[in-house]
Amino acid sequence: LLGADDKAGVAIIMDLAKGLTIRRKNGEPARCHNARQMMEAFQSEQQRVSLDMTAKVFRHVAAALLYIHEQGFVHRDVKPEHIFIDVKDNDISFMLSDFSLAFPISTRPGKIEGTPHYCPPEAISIEKPETLIAGSADFYSLAAVCFELLTGQTVFSCSNVLELAQQHLQAEPDLSILPSETPIWLGKFIEQALKKNPDERPAREEIEKLIAGA
Repeated sequence: LLGADDKAGVAIIMDLAKGLTIRRKNGEPARCHNARQMMEAFQSEQQRVSLDMTAKVFRHVAAALLYIHEQGFVHRDVKPEHIFIDVKDNDISFMLSDFSLAFPISTRPGKIEGTPHYCPPEAISIEKPETLIAGSADFYSLAAVCFELLTGQTVFSCSNVLELAQQHLQAEPDLSILPSETPIWLGKFIEQALKKNPDERPAREEIEKLIAGA
């Protein structure tokens, strides 16, 4: 906080994400400040995050990403830990956080960065001179998050980081484990956004339509 006598002329003002309390079957509360903690709370009760909640995560985070891309930046590290939860008047909202890896859109990366389980192929193939990181990279990561929310599993599972990177580059995700009741639009988004070729992923206009209809 800046007082009247403070000489600093710049301050950062951010929303406060208060988190969500989930009541366990035994009556104990589970305090969740981000999507990772929310997933773990449900998994501890042998449950999954609901379809409606996953759709809301998609809608809120996708809208945030479109705004970021419009400003000319790519987030590059979309993952459950960076999706904060807030509740106002019994309405749950999700906020995208942590822009420490963000850089100008369509930039060639100088090194591999990001979180392995959510890293798009183009963020791994940095030795290729044509490799550029565009907004579609963020939607690959968001699709991986939605996949995990719905299934309780990461898109690719491997303890070895190098093998995990190869899976992102070459393996196809097992979409058959998505719940049968997954909305068609959400399943289609996950399938298309996880394409290896960034050009085959949903365009901005398609994302906007999904947000409006989600």
